[in-house]
Amino acid sequence: MELAIKVNTPESWMQNFARAFNTSIHQGKMQLDGPLGQGIIQSHLVEDGLRMITQEFSLWEELIVHKKKVEEKAYYPIILQYSDSGIFHEVDGKQIPLGRGSFNSIIIPSPLLETSIHYPAGNTIQTLAIVMSRDWLEKHVKHIRELSSWEASIISDIFLSQRPFFIYEAITLNIARVIEEVVQCSYATSVKSLYMRAKVYELLALIFNLLYQRGAEQPLNNLNKDDVHTAFKVRQILLAQMDAPPTIPKLSREVAMSESKLKKVFKLVFGLSIYQYTLSNRMQKAKNLLDTRRYNVTEVGQLLGYSNMAHFAKAFKKQYNLSPSSYLATIRH
Repeated sequence: MELAIKVNTPESWMQNFARAFNTSIHQGKMQLDGPLGQGIIQSHLVEDGLRMITQEFSLWEELIVHKKKVEEKAYYPIILQYSDSGIFHEVDGKQIPLGRGSFNSIIIPSPLLETSIHYPAGNTIQTLAIVMSRDWLEKHVKHIRELSSWEASIISDIFLSQRPFFIYEAITLNIARVIEEVVQCSYATSVKSLYMRAKVYELLALIFNLLYQRGAEQPLNNLNKDDVHTAFKVRQILLAQMDAPPTIPKLSREVAMSESKLKKVFKLVFGLSIYQYTLSNRMQKAKNLLDTRRYNVTEVGQLLGYSNMAHFAKAFKKQYNLSPSSYLATIRH
């Protein structure tokens, strides 16, 4: 099934889904239960100009949502995709995998870009989106500027400029913790709205801090579409050669971009240096291999190209706060 939508307001996203699933919206909540799938999509008004939308549903057939570009940038979404693997974005012909195990699990899309998101059949789709109005964002930027003009300029460069953008970030442990707290909230109605407001602000603080860290490296206004495509090409090369990652000089020659520019562009697009990105993905693959319980620690290290198991153990512990042997012991119980 394919659905073409134009999201002018936060409500329009739900309205499009309601029509597609032949259901209705009642007090910001939409129940999906029919031949296409089942689940819940719910909208929470945090305050004027700030809204949170949560989705949890399963589909009986693949759904492709084509989002048309919006000329007037009145609303800005930040989408946290904490579903399992199988979902992907299609941007300019590029397929970008999404999900909680991906480094593309936080998506900040420009309203000026047309994109498609592919939802597979059979998987549980879990998404939390924070939608800010332009008025709310400008008020927030003004407040930040009173404290730090540099931090305010980072947010302005991303959201309030006239340039299209598409930013991915990974869900950190702190962000994952807040998402779980939101999803599992069982507070009474009288205090739930206050709790949700606090959690949305906490998520925004954590996400904005990630964006500040990007801006500390280089301003975002030098990126163009070709640079972004090059960054994704390098990413594909790295993921395909995790057991023997290519050097930066080799990557530079392969994509015909200078080493200094390549390092800058990659960090701006993915929020991590090439080395950090490669190492984090190697450790994620190591964890996935250990999860199968088919390999011991030495075998996993060797599969990932490590000849020194102490180096492998140190890198794994730095990412997961557990040595690989300790982690393996916990999942064997």
